[in-house]
Amino acid sequence: MKQIMLYCRAGFESETGAEFAALAEKYENWGYVRASKDSGFAIYETYQQEDADALSLVPIRSLIFARQLIFGDTINFEPEDRVGPILAQVAELGPFSELRIETLDTNDGKSLNRLAKKLNIPLTKGLEKQDKLNPKDNQLPVLHVCLIAGTQAFVGTSEPGRHSPYLNGIMRLRVPSAAPSRSTLKLDEALLSFFSEAELKARMTSGMKAIDLGACPGGWTYQLVRRGLFVTSVDNGSMAESLMETGQVKHYREDGFGFDPKRKPVAWIQRQFANGKRLRWPENAPSEWMVCDMADKPRRVVHMLLEWFQQGNTRNAIVNLKLPMKARWEEVQTCMNILRDELPTGMVIKAKHLYHDREEITVFVGYPKM
Repeated sequence: MKQIMLYCRAGFESETGAEFAALAEKYENWGYVRASKDSGFAIYETYQQEDADALSLVPIRSLIFARQLIFGDTINFEPEDRVGPILAQVAELGPFSELRIETLDTNDGKSLNRLAKKLNIPLTKGLEKQDKLNPKDNQLPVLHVCLIAGTQAFVGTSEPGRHSPYLNGIMRLRVPSAAPSRSTLKLDEALLSFFSEAELKARMTSGMKAIDLGACPGGWTYQLVRRGLFVTSVDNGSMAESLMETGQVKHYREDGFGFDPKRKPVAWIQRQFANGKRLRWPENAPSEWMVCDMADKPRRVVHMLLEWFQQGNTRNAIVNLKLPMKARWEEVQTCMNILRDELPTGMVIKAKHLYHDREEITVFVGYPKM
Protein backbone atom coordinates (compact mmCIF):
# COMPACT_ATOMS: atom_id res chain seq x y z
CA MET A 1 0.00 0.00 0.00
CA LYS A 2 1.59 3.21 -1.16
CA GLN A 3 -1.36 5.60 -1.17
CA ILE A 4 -2.48 8.08 1.47
CA MET A 5 -6.01 9.46 1.22
CA LEU A 6 -6.81 12.86 2.72
CA TYR A 7 -10.43 13.93 3.30
CA CYS A 8 -11.10 17.66 2.94
CA ARG A 9 -13.78 20.24 2.19
CA ALA A 10 -14.86 20.15 -1.46
CA GLY A 11 -12.97 22.82 -3.38
CA PHE A 12 -9.84 22.57 -1.20
CA GLU A 13 -8.32 19.46 -2.79
CA SER A 14 -5.31 21.27 -4.27
CA GLU A 15 -4.53 23.02 -0.97
CA THR A 16 -4.82 19.74 0.91
CA GLY A 17 -2.50 17.99 -1.54
CA ALA A 18 -0.01 20.87 -1.63
CA GLU A 19 0.24 20.99 2.15
CA PHE A 20 0.83 17.26 2.42
CA ALA A 21 3.32 17.25 -0.46
CA ALA A 22 5.29 20.01 1.28
CA LEU A 23 5.40 17.96 4.47
CA ALA A 24 6.45 14.83 2.59
CA GLU A 25 9.20 16.72 0.78
CA LYS A 26 10.46 18.16 4.06
CA TYR A 27 11.09 14.63 5.35
CA GLU A 28 12.21 13.32 1.95
CA ASN A 29 9.30 10.92 1.56
CA TRP A 30 8.79 11.29 -2.15
CA GLY A 31 5.59 10.96 -4.12
CA TYR A 32 2.97 12.92 -6.03
CA VAL A 33 -0.55 14.26 -5.53
CA ARG A 34 -3.71 13.21 -7.35
CA ALA A 35 -6.66 15.53 -6.75
CA SER A 36 -9.83 16.35 -8.67
CA LYS A 37 -11.64 19.61 -8.02
CA ASP A 38 -14.71 19.37 -5.78
CA SER A 39 -14.13 15.67 -5.10
CA GLY A 40 -13.67 16.15 -1.35
CA PHE A 41 -10.35 14.30 -1.16
CA ALA A 42 -6.76 14.17 -2.37
CA ILE A 43 -4.45 11.18 -2.68
CA TYR A 44 -0.72 11.28 -2.12
CA GLU A 45 0.96 8.34 -3.86
CA THR A 46 4.49 7.47 -2.79
CA TYR A 47 7.18 5.86 -4.93
CA GLN A 48 8.48 3.64 -2.13
CA GLN A 49 6.63 1.56 0.43
CA GLU A 50 8.81 2.84 3.28
CA ASP A 51 7.85 6.42 2.41
CA ALA A 52 4.16 5.57 2.72
CA ASP A 53 4.81 3.75 6.00
CA ALA A 54 6.48 6.86 7.44
CA LEU A 55 3.81 9.28 6.22
CA SER A 56 0.97 7.14 7.54
CA LEU A 57 2.14 8.12 11.03
CA VAL A 58 1.55 11.85 10.47
CA PRO A 59 -0.98 13.03 13.08
CA ILE A 60 -4.07 14.58 11.52
CA ARG A 61 -3.93 17.43 14.03
CA SER A 62 -0.67 18.62 12.45
CA LEU A 63 -2.38 19.24 9.09
CA ILE A 64 -4.45 22.33 8.38
CA PHE A 65 -6.65 21.31 5.46
CA ALA A 66 -7.02 17.53 5.83
CA ARG A 67 -9.85 16.13 7.96
CA GLN A 68 -8.66 12.53 7.97
CA LEU A 69 -5.57 10.62 6.83
CA ILE A 70 -5.86 6.98 5.69
CA PHE A 71 -3.08 4.66 4.56
CA GLY A 72 -4.29 2.14 1.95
CA ASP A 73 -5.28 1.59 -1.68
CA THR A 74 -8.10 2.29 -4.12
CA ILE A 75 -10.00 -0.81 -5.23
CA ASN A 76 -12.75 -1.46 -7.78
CA PHE A 77 -15.57 -4.01 -7.49
CA GLU A 78 -18.75 -5.08 -9.21
CA PRO A 79 -22.20 -4.09 -7.88
CA GLU A 80 -23.01 -7.80 -7.43
CA ASP A 81 -20.20 -8.30 -4.91
CA ARG A 82 -18.68 -5.41 -2.99
CA VAL A 83 -18.02 -7.19 0.31
CA GLY A 84 -15.79 -9.95 -1.10
CA PRO A 85 -13.17 -7.63 -2.69
CA ILE A 86 -13.03 -5.44 0.42
CA LEU A 87 -12.45 -8.43 2.70
CA ALA A 88 -9.83 -9.74 0.30
CA GLN A 89 -8.08 -6.36 0.36
CA VAL A 90 -7.62 -6.54 4.15
CA ALA A 91 -6.88 -10.26 4.33
CA GLU A 92 -3.28 -9.60 5.38
CA LEU A 93 -4.15 -6.73 7.69
CA GLY A 94 -5.68 -6.40 11.14
CA PRO A 95 -6.95 -6.81 13.71
CA PHE A 96 -8.82 -3.51 13.94
CA SER A 97 -10.50 -1.66 16.77
CA GLU A 98 -13.29 -0.35 14.56
CA LEU A 99 -14.80 -0.42 11.07
CA ARG A 100 -15.85 2.89 9.53
CA ILE A 101 -17.72 2.89 6.23
CA GLU A 102 -17.53 6.49 5.10
CA THR A 103 -18.59 8.78 2.29
CA LEU A 104 -17.16 12.07 1.07
CA ASP A 105 -18.57 15.49 1.99
CA THR A 106 -19.98 16.16 -1.50
CA ASN A 107 -23.36 15.70 -3.15
CA ASP A 108 -22.07 12.56 -4.89
CA GLY A 109 -20.73 11.33 -1.58
CA LYS A 110 -24.01 11.88 0.22
CA SER A 111 -25.78 9.86 -2.47
CA LEU A 112 -23.75 6.84 -1.30
CA ASN A 113 -24.87 7.05 2.34
CA ARG A 114 -27.55 4.40 1.84
CA LEU A 115 -25.03 2.02 0.30
CA ALA A 116 -22.64 2.65 3.19
CA LYS A 117 -25.33 1.63 5.69
CA LYS A 118 -26.19 -1.41 3.59
CA LEU A 119 -22.57 -2.62 3.62
CA ASN A 120 -22.05 -2.19 7.34
CA ILE A 121 -23.60 -5.44 8.60
CA PRO A 122 -22.11 -7.88 6.01
CA LEU A 123 -18.65 -6.28 6.30
CA THR A 124 -18.78 -6.38 10.09
CA LYS A 125 -19.83 -10.03 10.06
CA GLY A 126 -17.10 -10.85 7.54
CA LEU A 127 -14.43 -9.21 9.70
CA GLU A 128 -15.74 -10.89 12.84
CA LYS A 129 -15.62 -14.26 11.07
CA GLN A 130 -11.95 -13.58 10.31
CA ASP A 131 -11.43 -12.52 13.94
CA LYS A 132 -10.30 -9.07 12.82
CA LEU A 133 -12.45 -6.82 15.02
CA ASN A 134 -11.55 -6.12 18.64
CA PRO A 135 -13.51 -3.05 19.85
CA LYS A 136 -12.06 -3.36 23.35
CA ASP A 137 -8.53 -2.56 22.19
CA ASN A 138 -8.42 1.12 21.23
CA GLN A 139 -4.70 0.86 20.48
CA LEU A 140 -5.44 -1.04 17.28
CA PRO A 141 -5.79 0.81 13.95
CA VAL A 142 -9.19 1.76 12.55
CA LEU A 143 -10.28 0.21 9.24
CA HIS A 144 -11.80 2.72 6.81
CA VAL A 145 -13.82 1.91 3.72
CA CYS A 146 -14.41 5.23 1.94
CA LEU A 147 -16.90 4.89 -0.89
CA ILE A 148 -15.81 7.01 -3.86
CA ALA A 149 -18.43 5.60 -6.23
CA GLY A 150 -20.83 2.67 -6.33
CA THR A 151 -18.07 0.47 -7.74
CA GLN A 152 -14.98 2.04 -6.14
CA ALA A 153 -13.65 2.57 -2.62
CA PHE A 154 -10.49 3.52 -0.82
CA VAL A 155 -9.71 0.85 1.76
CA GLY A 156 -7.12 1.59 4.42
CA THR A 157 -6.26 2.20 8.04
CA SER A 158 -5.59 5.10 10.38
CA GLU A 159 -3.43 4.96 13.47
CA PRO A 160 -4.83 5.35 17.01
CA GLY A 161 -4.07 8.71 18.56
CA ARG A 162 -3.19 10.17 15.16
CA HIS A 163 -6.53 10.14 13.37
CA SER A 164 -9.74 12.12 13.67
CA PRO A 165 -12.10 10.29 16.04
CA TYR A 166 -15.12 11.34 13.97
CA LEU A 167 -16.86 9.57 11.09
CA ASN A 168 -15.76 11.18 7.82
CA GLY A 169 -13.39 13.32 9.88
CA ILE A 170 -16.28 15.68 10.67
CA MET A 171 -17.22 17.01 14.10
CA ARG A 172 -20.95 17.63 13.79
CA LEU A 173 -22.39 20.18 16.20
CA ARG A 174 -25.87 21.59 16.61
CA VAL A 175 -26.59 25.30 16.76
CA PRO A 176 -27.77 26.05 20.32
CA SER A 177 -31.24 27.56 20.31
CA ALA A 178 -30.01 30.52 22.37
CA ALA A 179 -27.09 31.34 20.07
CA PRO A 180 -27.61 34.51 18.00
CA SER A 181 -25.90 33.16 14.86
CA ARG A 182 -24.56 29.99 13.25
CA SER A 183 -21.03 31.38 13.47
CA THR A 184 -21.09 30.23 17.09
CA LEU A 185 -20.23 26.73 15.84
CA LYS A 186 -16.86 27.90 14.51
CA LEU A 187 -15.57 28.86 17.95
CA ASP A 188 -17.18 25.84 19.59
CA GLU A 189 -15.51 23.48 17.12
CA ALA A 190 -12.19 25.32 17.43
CA LEU A 191 -12.10 24.91 21.21
CA LEU A 192 -13.07 21.23 21.00
CA SER A 193 -10.57 20.57 18.18
CA PHE A 194 -7.52 22.38 19.53
CA PHE A 195 -7.72 21.13 23.11
CA SER A 196 -8.50 18.03 25.10
CA GLU A 197 -11.02 18.48 27.91
CA ALA A 198 -8.17 18.79 30.43
CA GLU A 199 -6.23 21.26 28.28
CA LEU A 200 -9.26 23.49 27.77
CA LYS A 201 -10.05 23.41 31.47
CA ALA A 202 -6.50 24.58 32.20
CA ARG A 203 -6.78 27.49 29.76
CA MET A 204 -10.42 28.56 30.08
CA THR A 205 -12.28 28.66 33.37
CA SER A 206 -15.36 30.45 34.67
CA GLY A 207 -14.69 34.02 35.74
CA MET A 208 -11.95 34.73 33.20
CA LYS A 209 -11.96 37.86 31.05
CA ALA A 210 -12.22 37.72 27.25
CA ILE A 211 -12.39 40.22 24.39
CA ASP A 212 -14.35 39.45 21.22
CA LEU A 213 -13.39 41.64 18.26
CA GLY A 214 -16.02 41.98 15.53
CA ALA A 215 -18.49 40.35 17.90
CA CYS A 216 -21.98 41.23 16.61
CA PRO A 217 -24.50 39.77 16.83
CA GLY A 218 -22.67 37.61 19.39
CA GLY A 219 -22.11 34.08 18.05
CA TRP A 220 -18.59 33.84 19.46
CA THR A 221 -19.43 35.85 22.58
CA TYR A 222 -22.15 33.28 23.28
CA GLN A 223 -19.60 30.45 23.46
CA LEU A 224 -17.48 32.41 25.94
CA VAL A 225 -20.46 33.41 28.07
CA ARG A 226 -21.79 29.89 28.30
CA ARG A 227 -18.38 28.82 29.60
CA GLY A 228 -18.62 31.42 32.37
CA LEU A 229 -16.34 34.12 30.96
CA PHE A 230 -16.90 37.88 31.22
CA VAL A 231 -16.68 39.31 27.72
CA THR A 232 -15.85 42.69 26.27
CA SER A 233 -17.58 42.58 22.87
CA VAL A 234 -16.33 45.06 20.29
CA ASP A 235 -18.33 45.87 17.16
CA ASN A 236 -20.13 48.81 15.57
CA GLY A 237 -23.24 46.65 15.21
CA SER A 238 -25.79 45.51 17.79
CA MET A 239 -25.38 42.63 20.21
CA ALA A 240 -28.14 40.14 20.91
CA GLU A 241 -30.24 41.33 23.86
CA SER A 242 -30.16 37.86 25.40
CA LEU A 243 -26.38 38.14 25.80
CA MET A 244 -26.50 41.65 27.25
CA GLU A 245 -29.05 40.46 29.81
CA THR A 246 -26.60 37.89 31.22
CA GLY A 247 -24.59 40.63 32.93
CA GLN A 248 -21.42 39.02 31.55
CA VAL A 249 -21.08 41.21 28.44
CA LYS A 250 -19.88 44.78 28.00
CA HIS A 251 -20.36 46.15 24.47
CA TYR A 252 -18.14 48.79 22.89
CA ARG A 253 -19.39 50.23 19.59
CA GLU A 254 -15.95 50.49 18.00
CA ASP A 255 -13.96 49.02 15.15
CA GLY A 256 -12.21 45.87 16.35
CA PHE A 257 -8.91 46.73 14.69
CA GLY A 258 -8.66 50.02 16.53
CA PHE A 259 -9.78 48.77 19.94
CA ASP A 260 -7.37 49.51 22.80
CA PRO A 261 -7.86 47.43 25.95
CA LYS A 262 -6.72 50.54 27.88
CA ARG A 263 -3.63 49.00 29.36
CA LYS A 264 -0.06 50.14 29.02
CA PRO A 265 2.39 47.76 27.32
CA VAL A 266 4.01 45.25 29.62
CA ALA A 267 7.71 46.00 29.21
CA TRP A 268 9.06 42.57 30.08
CA ILE A 269 6.78 40.93 27.48
CA GLN A 270 8.12 43.32 24.85
CA ARG A 271 11.65 42.38 25.87
CA GLN A 272 10.86 38.70 25.37
CA PHE A 273 9.89 39.45 21.80
CA ALA A 274 13.04 41.48 21.33
CA ASN A 275 15.65 39.07 22.66
CA GLY A 276 14.00 35.65 22.84
CA LYS A 277 14.13 35.19 26.62
CA ARG A 278 12.43 32.19 28.16
CA LEU A 279 8.67 32.64 28.15
CA ARG A 280 6.76 33.32 31.34
CA TRP A 281 3.01 33.33 31.75
CA PRO A 282 1.96 37.03 31.71
CA GLU A 283 0.32 37.90 35.01
CA ASN A 284 -0.99 41.35 34.11
CA ALA A 285 -2.73 40.80 30.78
CA PRO A 286 -6.08 42.66 30.59
CA SER A 287 -7.71 39.53 29.13
CA GLU A 288 -7.08 35.81 29.28
CA TRP A 289 -8.62 35.39 25.82
CA MET A 290 -9.00 37.40 22.63
CA VAL A 291 -11.13 36.03 19.81
CA CYS A 292 -11.73 37.55 16.40
CA ASP A 293 -13.90 36.62 13.41
CA MET A 294 -13.58 39.88 11.47
CA ALA A 295 -13.58 39.75 7.68
CA ASP A 296 -10.36 41.34 6.44
CA LYS A 297 -7.12 40.45 4.71
CA PRO A 298 -5.50 37.55 6.57
CA ARG A 299 -2.14 39.29 6.97
CA ARG A 300 -3.79 42.30 8.58
CA VAL A 301 -5.42 39.98 11.13
CA VAL A 302 -2.09 38.21 11.72
CA HIS A 303 -0.26 41.49 12.40
CA MET A 304 -3.04 42.59 14.75
CA LEU A 305 -2.72 39.26 16.55
CA LEU A 306 1.02 39.78 16.94
CA GLU A 307 0.46 43.26 18.32
CA TRP A 308 -1.92 41.95 20.98
CA PHE A 309 0.75 39.58 22.25
CA GLN A 310 3.57 42.09 21.90
CA GLN A 311 1.58 44.57 23.99
CA GLY A 312 0.81 41.91 26.61
CA ASN A 313 -2.94 42.29 26.10
CA THR A 314 -3.89 38.60 26.11
CA ARG A 315 -2.61 35.14 26.96
CA ASN A 316 -4.62 33.12 24.42
CA ALA A 317 -6.19 34.04 21.09
CA ILE A 318 -8.32 32.41 18.42
CA VAL A 319 -8.77 34.21 15.10
CA ASN A 320 -10.19 33.35 11.70
CA LEU A 321 -8.17 34.14 8.60
CA LYS A 322 -10.38 34.72 5.54
CA LEU A 323 -8.53 33.25 2.58
CA PRO A 324 -8.26 34.77 -0.91
CA MET A 325 -9.89 33.07 -3.88
CA LYS A 326 -6.51 32.23 -5.41
CA ALA A 327 -3.18 31.07 -3.94
CA ARG A 328 -4.87 30.04 -0.69
CA TRP A 329 -2.16 27.61 0.39
CA GLU A 330 0.54 30.16 -0.37
CA GLU A 331 -1.28 32.75 1.76
CA VAL A 332 -1.62 30.28 4.62
CA GLN A 333 2.11 29.50 4.44
CA THR A 334 2.94 33.20 4.52
CA CYS A 335 0.71 33.87 7.52
CA MET A 336 1.98 30.88 9.49
CA ASN A 337 5.60 31.82 8.72
CA ILE A 338 4.98 35.35 10.01
CA LEU A 339 3.66 33.95 13.28
CA ARG A 340 6.53 31.49 13.69
CA ASP A 341 9.14 34.13 12.89
CA GLU A 342 7.72 36.94 15.02
CA LEU A 343 6.46 35.09 18.10
CA PRO A 344 8.95 34.01 20.76
CA THR A 345 10.14 30.41 20.66
CA GLY A 346 7.85 28.24 22.74
CA MET A 347 4.53 29.89 21.90
CA VAL A 348 1.79 27.41 20.97
CA ILE A 349 0.47 27.82 17.41
CA LYS A 350 -2.32 25.67 15.96
CA ALA A 351 -4.32 26.05 12.76
CA LYS A 352 -7.17 24.11 11.16
CA HIS A 353 -9.66 24.36 8.32
CA LEU A 354 -12.63 23.35 10.45
CA TYR A 355 -15.82 21.72 9.20
CA HIS A 356 -17.79 24.86 10.14
CA ASP A 357 -15.27 27.11 8.40
CA ARG A 358 -15.72 27.94 4.74
CA GLU A 359 -13.20 30.13 2.90
CA GLU A 360 -11.11 30.54 6.04
CA ILE A 361 -8.91 28.79 8.55
CA THR A 362 -8.98 29.09 12.33
CA VAL A 363 -5.76 29.82 14.22
CA PHE A 364 -4.92 29.54 17.93
CA VAL A 365 -1.92 31.27 19.52
CA GLY A 366 -1.16 31.07 23.21
CA TYR A 367 1.48 30.94 25.88
CA PRO A 368 2.43 27.44 26.99
CA LYS A 369 0.80 26.46 30.25
CA MET A 370 3.46 26.39 32.98
